[in-house]
Amino acid sequence: MSKEYFQINAFNRRFSIKKSNKNMRLSYEYYTKISTKNKALKSSLDQIDKLEKQDLGEKEATQAIMDGFSSVSQSSMDFQNVPYNFIKEILKLNSKQVSMLDDMTGDATAVLAGQLAHGVTSDEEDIDPKKPRKRSK
Repeated sequence: MSKEYFQINAFNRRFSIKKSNKNMRLSYEYYTKISTKNKALKSSLDQIDKLEKQDLGEKEATQAIMDGFSSVSQSSMDFQNVPYNFIKEILKLNSKQVSMLDDMTGDATAVLAGQLAHGVTSDEEDIDPKKPRKRSK
């Protein structure tokens, strides 16, 4: 297989993904979004930490903490959606495969998205960690 494609095993099949401009843009967009969403999540968590250290009245503290948890929940959901949407788009998953993606853990989803983005942006043809790599002579 040429270096214009890379292969990866996922969802009970082997995908060949073209290293096209479109997929390259999707991969860099993924990197940017995951970084941005991670910063937003950390910022939300920092806000809650600051609230816990402030001396507010009971009513104000309760409302501020509830708002903080709402912000953290939204940031967490946004953060989780980034790899999920990237995988769906780049692999062009069918409904059965999307259901399998829904059943994956957050960590497994993040690992797969990272492998896909790396595969598109690297010179390697096969990024499957379970398959031995050929050594160049």
